Formats: sequence, C-alpha cells, structure tokens
Amino acid sequence: MSSDLDTLREHATGTSQFHRESAAENPLLPADLFEVLAADAEEGVRASVAANHAAPAELLRRLLHDSSDLVREELANNPSTPLDVLTQLVNDSDEDVRGDLAGSDTAPESVLALLAKDDDWDVRCTVARNARTPQSSLRELAVDEDADVRLNVAANLAAGSDILTTLLADSDTEVGEQAKKTLASLA
Repeated sequence: MSSDLDTLREHATGTSQFHRESAAENPLLPADLFEVLAADAEEGVRASVAANHAAPAELLRRLLHDSSDLVREELANNPSTPLDVLTQLVNDSDEDVRGDLAGSDTAPESVLALLAKDDDWDVRCTVARNARTPQSSLRELAVDEDADVRLNVAANLAAGSDILTTLLADSDTEVGEQAKKTLASLA
C-alpha cells in the first residue's frame, strides 16, 4: 500500500498536467518537488506553485522572473510572497499583475502607495478601492484626473469622512453621489 507522500510524488512527476497542478497546490509538497514543479513547462503548474502558501521564499523569488503573467499574478496574490518580490512586482510590465497586487488583501501599505501612482488607470482604481490603502494615497487618488479612480475612492469605506466630504463637490456628479452614500453608511 502506498503512502500519501508516494501518491503526491507520483502526481508531481507524472504526465498529467491536472495531477501536477494538484500536487503543486498541496502545502505538504516536499521541497525537492517544489523545485521540479517550479520548472515545469506548463504555466498552470508553475502558477500553482506560485500560489502555494507553503512554497519556499527563495523559490517564489525565482518565479518573479517567470515569463508567464499568470505565474506573476499568482505571486502577487500569495500572502507568503516576500516583501522584496512584491516591491519588484510594482514595476511589472503587465497591468494585470500590478492590478492583482493592488487588490491584494495582504499587500503592504508601502506597495499600495507605489501603485497609487501607476500609469494605468485600472490599477489606480483597484488601489482606490483597497481598504488597506494608506490615507495619504487615498487623498492623492481623490483628485486623480480619472473620474473612475475618484469614484472608487468615494466607494471606499476606509477613505474617511474628510476625503469623502471633499468628494461630495467632485466635478463628476456620480462621484459626489457615491461619496454621499458612503458617508451615510459611516454614520
């Protein structure tokens, strides 16, 4: 009778992509198999490694340079990803990677502050609605040139009454209306 570890090893080294992805998601995966799966030809397998909270930090650092946007998106969402990797993802060429990082519940405030200055309006929108975004960044985003960014600040309960009060007089009526609704929900 084979052990669970034997089955895991068999799946991790087998020909089925589904089995390799499943093995890569397992937090009990031994270090040697993390290494094997992080070098897999299939991006879905590598992405599963990048998403695994138990993946070794050094391995996550190496996956930062993976050519697959999907792998780097999973790094952005993994709460175990080291801070130095998250900081480097701020400059990722793919806006979806930066957007995932901006929406992360575990992104540190320093990373969110950097993303609040992103060139992509959609990334800034995501930062604007993240409850962890620092007040100083929300103040900056409240005067962003893009109304959608300001609208997301207006919907953010963490923006606080001072920022929301300022948005009541926004040039875009939808932003002002949203600020009014959010202020009412704070009362």
